[in-house]
Amino acid sequence: MILSKMQKFNFGIELEIPLLKNGIYLDFDNTSFEELQSIIDQLPEYPDDYNSLRIGDLGIKKKRWYIEEYERYDTNGNYTNCDVKGIEIRTPICSSIDTAIKTLQNDRHLLAQIAQQSDITLTAVGFNPFKHHFTPKPPLNDWEVAERSLSPEAISADIHMLTQGPDVSISLQGLTDQEVIDIGKKITYYSPFIAPFSYNSPFYKGELWGGYSVRSYIRNQKRPAVLVFLKDKANLLISNPTLTEAARIPSETGRIELKAIDSVANIQIYGALLALLKGLVLDTTLSERCIKPRGELHMIAAKQAFENNEIFQGSIQVVECAKRALGSDPDASRLDILEEILAQKITPAHSLIEAYQNNNDIITALQHNYQNTCVD
Repeated sequence: MILSKMQKFNFGIELEIPLLKNGIYLDFDNTSFEELQSIIDQLPEYPDDYNSLRIGDLGIKKKRWYIEEYERYDTNGNYTNCDVKGIEIRTPICSSIDTAIKTLQNDRHLLAQIAQQSDITLTAVGFNPFKHHFTPKPPLNDWEVAERSLSPEAISADIHMLTQGPDVSISLQGLTDQEVIDIGKKITYYSPFIAPFSYNSPFYKGELWGGYSVRSYIRNQKRPAVLVFLKDKANLLISNPTLTEAARIPSETGRIELKAIDSVANIQIYGALLALLKGLVLDTTLSERCIKPRGELHMIAAKQAFENNEIFQGSIQVVECAKRALGSDPDASRLDILEEILAQKITPAHSLIEAYQNNNDIITALQHNYQNTCVD
């Protein structure tokens, strides 16, 4: 498979936004669907987005902004209510990284303006700093238990309620399902060297955890590091966690989503990671592949990040290979951010840890760190 950077790439970002109100981290125990929906109701709707964005069966995803939640059903499978996690922003499919980044910046800024009217502010962290488990209340009924046993991701949805992260996605016209699968296997193998650039969850149960990404440590062996969407269901692979999924709408066909990264304040990091993905798609030198995430290596990376030499050297390798593959492509300059991170051997979590150590309060650290590193 030989690809050219002149071929038409598309890009997208879905970003889960943690929220604060009056010194409280909002989650399923203290926030209602109605409270967050009142914010969504004030945000605009763009009908043209429906060509590339999926609405979903419940119609909750009618806009670029929607509520991330855990759906509940009665014993006949009828939707009843949900527990909320936060608000997600998703861009429409964009023809350039620059457009995707600017769209996300504008939409996050608009969300912040509307949320402020309800005394709610945005922040960035990859894992709920105070809660370590989510238990559905009331307990799941028989229909829900059966429904949530249908896929590895449905089984582990309780983890999803604690984590905050983006999906950065790339697609390239004309790829076969087998080529898309191969790229998915490739990025899955190298994902422990990609994820640390975003690490931003150093808190666990109300205190410092002792590493840089609780999210990665817990999540990345049970849920996909990468998810790819195929045209033909006959080509789906059986894996746990899932690597391949059938496209639900035409615009999903061929999409490659990186899901192993944390929520960060600096959106330019997502632009750098999209450029990295683009380079890795074009690269022909990296030969390793795997179907499921390398859980133990993700756990080592989550604890030590670039302090671990295997992670550090692997991260250098993926950036160098991506940069070489991009060549004179203007998107290659976006990798400068990742090279700066490597030069300093830091992650976004380092500044969050420093902010916490200055005041010994997680909420204050989240507020100060977001204000200082949010780039719009």
